[in-house]
Amino acid sequence: MKNNLSLFKNKSFLFFFFAALFGVLGEGIYGLTAIVMVLEKTESVVEIGKLLVLTLLPSVVLAPFLGVLVDRFNKIKLAFLCNLLRFVAIFIIPASVAFGFFHVSIFYVSILLSYVIWFIIEPLKESILKEILSPEEYKQGISLVQGAWQLGLLASAIIAGMLMDRLGTTEAIFTASLVYILAGFLFVGINTKGDKAASEIEGKPTLKQYRSELVQGWIYIFQNKKVLYFALATSMVLPFFYSINTLIAPFNYQTLKGDGISLGIIDSGAGFGSLISAILCTLWVRNHAISRVVLVAISLSALSTVLFSLTTSVPFAFIMYLMMGMFIGMVKVLTRLLLFEQVEEKFIGRVMTSVSFVSLTVSIIMSLLIAFIGEASLTYGYIAISMGLIIPFVLTWKGSKFRSLTNLFVKKEKRSDKEDGVYDAY
Repeated sequence: MKNNLSLFKNKSFLFFFFAALFGVLGEGIYGLTAIVMVLEKTESVVEIGKLLVLTLLPSVVLAPFLGVLVDRFNKIKLAFLCNLLRFVAIFIIPASVAFGFFHVSIFYVSILLSYVIWFIIEPLKESILKEILSPEEYKQGISLVQGAWQLGLLASAIIAGMLMDRLGTTEAIFTASLVYILAGFLFVGINTKGDKAASEIEGKPTLKQYRSELVQGWIYIFQNKKVLYFALATSMVLPFFYSINTLIAPFNYQTLKGDGISLGIIDSGAGFGSLISAILCTLWVRNHAISRVVLVAISLSALSTVLFSLTTSVPFAFIMYLMMGMFIGMVKVLTRLLLFEQVEEKFIGRVMTSVSFVSLTVSIIMSLLIAFIGEASLTYGYIAISMGLIIPFVLTWKGSKFRSLTNLFVKKEKRSDKEDGVYDAY
């Protein structure tokens, strides 16, 4: 643990850690409050599914093109700008209420804009983290950042529940918008080795260059089967979260007969569990059989999801949600570790935006499917979610069977260097 905590002596990592923490805090408050607002106005699980699709659809269109943007331009400036724009996108809701011109269309515009920006920020953060840490620090760093993500998720659920019950949904959304101002300024304190490289690119990229770099990224993924399968497995985590988010509010109000506080408490269980998973992964990452642990964690995620659907009390629901968060949190951290071990740094932006593209597309399908199933039966909805986890299980298993193409290239380069050495000797 000492070696892991020593990362905080790295000023750039310290700023990044708290920027990630506050970013997820704002996202958690905003996301949970938005679901409650829709449920209050429509009392329909299907409408919640439609809302989640609305958060994803524009980003599906943009995701394939963002990788080149992330790999080419100054990441710190882009991160600051994205956080500032997300503040504006969210702030228009409380501002419109305060000045008396609020309409539901404004809410949906806010959702569209804020989540387009959100899915630029996420692969951008992955790329920044890769640049500010050495290869030796990266495994511990990603686990610690995952801990920040889960801590923000945990705190945001409790804070959102309290704000909604005591102040109202508008005030909760206003609080979420302010958090992004703080996160944006924290990014300014980060120095990355990639900023200089980005600034050295002469001129603006042409459409031909842009298309060429995009195609190179896709070719790289498909040629390296290990990267392909681990990228697809990583892509299945977000659909799981969106699926359970589709059903959590209806389950709380309809099955458990709860309120905003109980919703926040149950939802915080996922944060607690995921925080535990981040700590476990931080302590465990030096071991080698990561893929086996991922397979076990996926299986236990499916089991705990089914058991959660059978709960009838808030305390037991909290415990089961904690278990769900812990196991799927392990899947999220460890599948990323498996993926990043295989990806060359120059392709990281394009690989992660490809992961985002697949995640978003599958999340749309899953959100609508689970919403329609949940409208008929919440229990069947949770069973369908658990069955969907068969996909990342199979992908992880298949990915572990392939040899790394990157390693093969390294071996070829070493053989080539030896041959050159022989010729030089003569």
